[in-house]
Amino acid sequence: MRKISKGPWTRRPGTAVLLVTAVVLIAVIVSFVIWMQRTTSPAQDGATPTRTATPTPPPQASAGQPTREGLDAITDTRVVFGHQSIGMNILSAMPAVFSTFGLQAPQVASVDWPAARDTDSPVFAEIWVGTNGDPLGKISDFAAKIDAATHPYAIAFMKIGPLDITASTDVSAVFESYTSTMDALAQKHPQTTFVYTTVGLMTEEAGWSGVAASQVGVPATAGGSDNARREQYNALIRERFAASGRLFDVAQLQSELPDGRIATKPVDGVAVRVMNPAFSDDSLHLNAAGSQHLAAGMLAVIGRVATERASSSPR
Repeated sequence: MRKISKGPWTRRPGTAVLLVTAVVLIAVIVSFVIWMQRTTSPAQDGATPTRTATPTPPPQASAGQPTREGLDAITDTRVVFGHQSIGMNILSAMPAVFSTFGLQAPQVASVDWPAARDTDSPVFAEIWVGTNGDPLGKISDFAAKIDAATHPYAIAFMKIGPLDITASTDVSAVFESYTSTMDALAQKHPQTTFVYTTVGLMTEEAGWSGVAASQVGVPATAGGSDNARREQYNALIRERFAASGRLFDVAQLQSELPDGRIATKPVDGVAVRVMNPAFSDDSLHLNAAGSQHLAAGMLAVIGRVATERASSSPR
């Protein structure tokens, strides 16, 4: 009988078993790693994730977005805002902004109501100032009502509107009146922090376009454009007050487009800010979208100032 030759596998059967076991173990490990990657990575192409999604973090603060801390600080502060109808548009959207943070907005009270007049308790008060078309009268009326307040306010500000500045307005005179009045009020009422504002814009039915912020400018002459004259005034306001951190830039907020560009119309070859047409239904007043966008911007500034005041107050 022929003797069968023994190869390496027949001489060491244990080696084959070990190799097979190792291959199986590696396959199991690789399968486990792949499973973990699929269940911990975000779903792709609309696939449903196999694990609970991480909760969306709260929105991060930006120049035009308030913070929860700021909104909380506002509810503990005496604030007064002088305005006309567009200001009312902005105030009407405050509850919507507060609700995005799960907070209750403070009730807006007239300065003549007991809640604002008879106590020094926190309140968000409003003053209807002057008449449209008379910016100097509005500024003077605001100053008189601040001086007449029985109890001082922690934060005070006013805005003039688009109807107050047109192509024929002497913006230097309005700027001088506004700045000298606000400076005088700050001297007379050191316990009050004054916030500053630009004048609002109007929409343009035709000829407007969105451009990058770096392309926006201010023409040397208004060229018959009301918005160009308003932006000449706003340029003076920004130069004087932007660095203070207390500028509510109404015109900037009104001109913002969803993609980050700015709504503009050319005047003498310069791209001049105009109001985003999606923010108004009549070219002047703010609709719901415009009101909420401006309210968020206003509350961002007022909330920041209120927070700074609270952090610097003696405890």
